[in-house]
Amino acid sequence: WTLPRPFSVSPTVAEKTGAPGFGTRSKGVGILAFATCNEWSVRLVPTCAAGAGAPPPAPCGVAVMEVEVVNEESESVERSSLATQNRHSARTTVPQLESQPLPPSFRQRGSPPRPVVFQDELKQARQKNIAIDELFFELANAAVVGYRCPNKATAIVSIVQAPLIQDCTGGVVWETAFALAGYLVGRVIELLPSASTRPSVIELGAGCGLLGAVLANAGCDVLMTEVEQAMPHLSHNVACNQPAPPGWLKSSRLVWDDSADIVEVWRVAGPGLEARGFDGIVATDVIFEVALVQPLLRTMHRMVSSAGVVFVCVQVRCADAHRAFLEAAQDYFSEIKCLTDDLGQRDVTAWAAACDCELYHLS
Repeated sequence: WTLPRPFSVSPTVAEKTGAPGFGTRSKGVGILAFATCNEWSVRLVPTCAAGAGAPPPAPCGVAVMEVEVVNEESESVERSSLATQNRHSARTTVPQLESQPLPPSFRQRGSPPRPVVFQDELKQARQKNIAIDELFFELANAAVVGYRCPNKATAIVSIVQAPLIQDCTGGVVWETAFALAGYLVGRVIELLPSASTRPSVIELGAGCGLLGAVLANAGCDVLMTEVEQAMPHLSHNVACNQPAPPGWLKSSRLVWDDSADIVEVWRVAGPGLEARGFDGIVATDVIFEVALVQPLLRTMHRMVSSAGVVFVCVQVRCADAHRAFLEAAQDYFSEIKCLTDDLGQRDVTAWAAACDCELYHLS
């Protein structure tokens, strides 16, 4: 389960605590967070419609939580309801929450916080024998995550996370985006053959935009796409991570296999690309619903050039959808290779197996 970070509590609670947002992320069920602010304590207590002791909601549902704010001196209690979104769902609504690109404390200071850089956190985790789940726990809770581009020692792609985006899961950077970035960066020319000096790449389901921004700053021209709900935040991260000229990084709305959206994608991409197609397509965590498998594959087939390649990195969210994708992909592509073992051969992606990341190459 993913708890939106930061989550909003009632105005009364916000006024009394002086801090309107706390948050965390946990794979377990139980008390998900406990935080303190001066003399106030904030804890999250799961509630079930079936009563105490009832099992948690099924996947793709919304779990209602109670935010309990307790004054340690007077023992007075303020409560505010919120919702947690199951990370396996792409269509779950999160009611009573307002999207916030940055935690309130950062907005008040007027400047974003320093990014939590993935490679630095990974190095520290190895040195301190920190479990990989704990590493991604911390990254998911960071307001801004960063990724250091290896060909530019000082160039860090900074991605603001927005966990309160409604109706999609594009508000945080998932493990598969880090995995595919690590696999591709440093050898884009080798893995994405192109007639030009900068391979053209389209990302489907870009989310916050980390993968596409990393590739753009590593030598590709990139167009990132998402559903309407995620576009304002994605566009913000695109604007903040522009590569040096003549490279470009753009974004466009795209509902898979929607003809009008595809026409707009070609317009945004610029002249010439529609005729030849993109050199590469990248996508992470895009296989989660059987009904979306065919639209996804049709979009990939329409967008990639005749000599182009597709990289898909996923965690198995829905076994039926996963199976349907691998079977139907044979109707659209002549070669499908599983490169999951290759992830373990690179130092920056050796952790991916522990997170059940799977990598596929379609051509």
